[in-house]
Amino acid sequence: MPDAKHFLFDLSPDDVNAFNESMEQTAVLAKEDTIKRMLTPLQKLVEKLNTPIGTDGAIFRDSAIENIVEGIELARKLTLDESPEIKALTDSLNQEVSKYATNTEWLRESPVVREQAAKKLSDIASAMGAFMGAV
Repeated sequence: MPDAKHFLFDLSPDDVNAFNESMEQTAVLAKEDTIKRMLTPLQKLVEKLNTPIGTDGAIFRDSAIENIVEGIELARKLTLDESPEIKALTDSLNQEVSKYATNTEWLRESPVVREQAAKKLSDIASAMGAFMGAV
């Protein structure tokens, strides 16, 4: 990220303040984008998992989980200033999704596993949503 010290010329105090505010806004937007890249596919998966097996809309593709994994990887690469809160949320989501990434059939065939996964992933999604409101 740019820093006010990088300028090769003097800035007025107003310009420095405007620059600093711009950088703060950029940091907030970057954190929101980081979370959104994980939260959007997570919410879609939770919605599918909350639909009982055998009913209309219950079927999901492996890409639903793959999209979350990709969102986690991309969020980690794009994070400019990883806060401990975002790291904890990312790690928690990664740990939970990793359980099912290679065993998607568990989620398709077991109502108990599906319900547990939906609850845990929904809790993580809620925490991410709450964090976005605080950013």
